[in-house]
Amino acid sequence: MRRTDRETTREEAWRIFDQSAYSVLSMSYRNRPYATALSVARINETLYFHCARDGEKIRAMRENPNVCLHSVARMENCAEGFTVYYASCTIRGIAQEVVDEEERHRALLALCRTFIPQSMDMAEQEIRDLRSVTAVWSITVQEITGKRNVEK
Repeated sequence: MRRTDRETTREEAWRIFDQSAYSVLSMSYRNRPYATALSVARINETLYFHCARDGEKIRAMRENPNVCLHSVARMENCAEGFTVYYASCTIRGIAQEVVDEEERHRALLALCRTFIPQSMDMAEQEIRDLRSVTAVWSITVQEITGKRNVEK
């Protein structure tokens, strides 16, 4: 990282990830860049997301499972300082489809807890109802870095 004065600790990078509303997953497909926004949950240091069972993202990850995920927890323009205050993290890892039913279930519950905690009473039924059309993928994290610029 060029601006080492803005680099965070690993623990702070995870806090930034946990505070972000969504992430952008980047990958390479047929020698072309591809990126898409995702809702991602984590269990320890494994990340999970759900999606359709087919599509460009799926084909890209099957062709090349090396992925990069970027999450922003804070972004505030500061006109008078000609700067931006931010907190973000970048994660590099390996994506793979989750086929184990217990792990799939844990991952989907984690996604529900992360994004719709007020609806956990309906989560089990939704998971059952959408099981056949929903794919679950994991990202095994190889590296996480955080960067921030905060008011002084």
